[in-house]
Amino acid sequence: MKKFNIIRVRKFLEIALLAKAFAIAAPKPVALIPIGPQGCGKTSLGLYLSRKIRSFEMISQDEIRKSLFLQMHPEENGVGFERIYEVLRPKEPEIRRKAIEALKSSTKEVVYVDRMNLTPASRSDFIVPDRFNVAIYFDLPLDEILRRHKNRPDKVLAIPDHIVISCFNMAEFPKRDEFDARVILSPISIRREESGHRKDKGNLSNE
Repeated sequence: MKKFNIIRVRKFLEIALLAKAFAIAAPKPVALIPIGPQGCGKTSLGLYLSRKIRSFEMISQDEIRKSLFLQMHPEENGVGFERIYEVLRPKEPEIRRKAIEALKSSTKEVVYVDRMNLTPASRSDFIVPDRFNVAIYFDLPLDEILRRHKNRPDKVLAIPDHIVISCFNMAEFPKRDEFDARVILSPISIRREESGHRKDKGNLSNE
């Protein structure tokens, strides 16, 4: 199956429809790889897709962290992410490995890999040959991402703004040779000219 040109969308519904179309047309199951920093909407999209796609699995490193933390400290059920991140920082390679194993063992037609996937190196292990790999690049201005992040009480204490800004600056646009298809999500409520903080990615349509 040939690689697709860049597809631009503005709504979660459009991504759900694309995922269903890829699942029908592609010769193998689909992996959706979101790309974006904390607060851009990756988990919200995954939860939305879980309600729209019947054969679907969301693999979340945050959920793996929670599960591992409760195995280690069952008496601390209900603690915030600040405590979880602090305790599990040395376990990050294990958490990553568990996420990769979950992806490779999934039998669902569509799998959504809920992690930042900011750079080619950080996402390469999640681009597996037995799936049709679709990048979903979250194209939002920094001020909107920071606003959304501040509205996440479970994460804002654990992840300060300077970390979000650093991750925003690290995010690399997916290259054609990385993925079978690339989708740019620019929410309809966000206009490009409203923020001077948007990174200059060059002419994305020519990637």
